Amino acid sequence: MLDSEKQYKWDFASRDLNDLLDAWEVSMPEPIRKILLREFEARHYRTKSLPTPPPAVETTSLDSEPVKTPELSSASASRAFVADVQAAEWSTEVDKALVGPHANPSRAAANWVLALGILHILVGLWFGYDSVAENQAPLEMVAGMGDNEIVQFEGEDFTAFEVRLIAYISMGFAFGVPIGLGLVFLLLYWWARKSPLPALITALGLYVAAIAANAIFDPSSLYHGLVFKILFFCGIIAGIRAELESSREKQVRESA
Repeated sequence: MLDSEKQYKWDFASRDLNDLLDAWEVSMPEPIRKILLREFEARHYRTKSLPTPPPAVETTSLDSEPVKTPELSSASASRAFVADVQAAEWSTEVDKALVGPHANPSRAAANWVLALGILHILVGLWFGYDSVAENQAPLEMVAGMGDNEIVQFEGEDFTAFEVRLIAYISMGFAFGVPIGLGLVFLLLYWWARKSPLPALITALGLYVAAIAANAIFDPSSLYHGLVFKILFFCGIIAGIRAELESSREKQVRESA
């Protein structure tokens, strides 16, 4: 496969769905449009719902030697494929569509969701192993005892079965709740890469609910990781605002 074609495929594959929808409405050479269409198909997007694209732009084949563009910044070096195409009249518009003002905030917000998922999994492992250590003593105390045998624990009488049940439930919650939340946030990160707005709103609502639920049992937890919470809220809200602005701009263009 040609290097330039690989570059197009890589660039389109790294974009959010809204970026690709914006790019679809820009005039471009037919070979590049086909690569973009294949990316939609790879994401199982309903290609029949795509609007009729603008007329194709005449250009040379993708075999042409890329033109050196030293003026490109390092942040946009991955998009140097624009210089491969001789049709300068569409290159700027494609670049705007792909890296518009909404792209970076939504991608950064998705990364915050990823960080939150990883953090919850690490916290779950920490709390889980801590709970195992705490419940080691009561489990050893009832080891070998029948379920109905009575044992005194912390000044109260329990059956051996009750001691085991409390210990296993405690360890299950310590491991399961934060790790489960972490896995949900990882799924939301994957979703945010394809459909940023609903995924980011869901992640924000879930995080607020988790904080509120934790505060019911431990009000002081509101102040734990306060800096991270503030940064997360700022990043997510910025991403949501950017996606809403992008949607409004798209509606304006469609109604024009």
